[in-house]
Amino acid sequence: MGSILETLLATPAAGPDEPKKKTPSEENDKAAYVDSLICQFILQPSNLFPLIQLAELMTRMNRPDIASGLADFVIGTNERSNEIRSALIAKFNVARKSKDRNAILAAAERVKANDRTYVSAYHDVAMLHIDARNLGAAKRELDLAQSRQLQHPALDLARSRVDYLETFHYDRISTLRRTLVPDDVLLDAGDVAAEVIAALEQNRPYHFLRLGDGEGVAIGAMLLDDDFALARNQMLMRNLNIWFGSTKPAIEVFIERLREPFLRSIKGADILGIPGVSAMQKTWKNEERGYFGYANVVRLVDQLRRDAPGTFQRMKFASCHANVDLQTGHHLQAIIAKVDRCAIFTCHPQLEGILKEHFRLKEVQLFRTPSRAASANLFKSAITAPHFPDVYEQILRQIDTIPPGTLCLNAAGFLGKMYAHAAKERGCVIVDIGSVADFWLGYRSRQFTEALSDTDWQARYQL
Repeated sequence: MGSILETLLATPAAGPDEPKKKTPSEENDKAAYVDSLICQFILQPSNLFPLIQLAELMTRMNRPDIASGLADFVIGTNERSNEIRSALIAKFNVARKSKDRNAILAAAERVKANDRTYVSAYHDVAMLHIDARNLGAAKRELDLAQSRQLQHPALDLARSRVDYLETFHYDRISTLRRTLVPDDVLLDAGDVAAEVIAALEQNRPYHFLRLGDGEGVAIGAMLLDDDFALARNQMLMRNLNIWFGSTKPAIEVFIERLREPFLRSIKGADILGIPGVSAMQKTWKNEERGYFGYANVVRLVDQLRRDAPGTFQRMKFASCHANVDLQTGHHLQAIIAKVDRCAIFTCHPQLEGILKEHFRLKEVQLFRTPSRAASANLFKSAITAPHFPDVYEQILRQIDTIPPGTLCLNAAGFLGKMYAHAAKERGCVIVDIGSVADFWLGYRSRQFTEALSDTDWQARYQL
């Protein structure tokens, strides 16, 4: 124990891996707290709770070695069940922070063997099984918690997520996707460009709308009726944080105000971009929220087939990632070359001048939006007004200034789907370019771009 205390006394107040730099005052406060706990133990060695508190503090300070050593000391030197329980929980928290699946499982089992009522142990084990898509094992863990009469919102949420993934398993949804829209009828990027160019030449309103995982999460909360409210509301709350950050609206307000406009936009699209089976398979394995969104898009298309067969038959379908293929295949350039003016919905005001110069356009009508909150630091967005409802309502009023027949490039995120529908009703042709607007300016705002060399990146995307 002496060596652990010597290490503690030499430990800086902020752990070496702690990401947030502390102020001198915070550093002094933490150092004083460490000294106080050590003194409490030295003065009363029979009271081991100060060591447990130190273990928890060391876990938060990214010193798992010290935290684990302290917990092991408590476990090995007394038989008092309450202290052993607290030390086992401290070891469990060290394992949780490590994100080592096997370590978490082992630590959770030790906690449960000592205390059958510790909810976090059941929850974390269930979540590990969910992440690994071992849904049967996750249900068994949740059933065990239920049999021990444990109740907690986190357990209810985990149950909702398991039930959703079991009900809308990848095998079922991928089969449904291929049945609804066989791969051989999907438009490729060249086909999409040809459709858009024909609409421009014929002065015909047209809308290519993409529904990716983010839109799919909103679809789950807004447009689908099922028994998974806990899971879908949690997923939507994550998205609202990504899109709007601290200015996010309440879920109820968001759904009530945007459900009908969103549905009108989807039903009014001429080409609907939907997820491919390979994208669904990847997210099924690695990214629950992404899979949740993609599955909901497929479910919505199936709902359109049943409830609005005329709309379903009229629609054409492409990949929701066709925006990238439009850029890399030089189809966007071909589309823009057909016009001498365009409009763009984007958070990047510099694109107004860049598009005008690069494509030799006479006019670019800019509808500037706030960036999504998750990218605000990257894009250095200057707009602080909430995108919804403030900027949203302002842009909807301004869309009446767009001349009919104008090509509109849509890079405004989820709310851009509603802008696009309003522009189509105005008589415009809309192409959903999404993150391509970021790429034009050199921002690698999507994970798949990170693997590209600078040379490949510039050749494919930058204007």
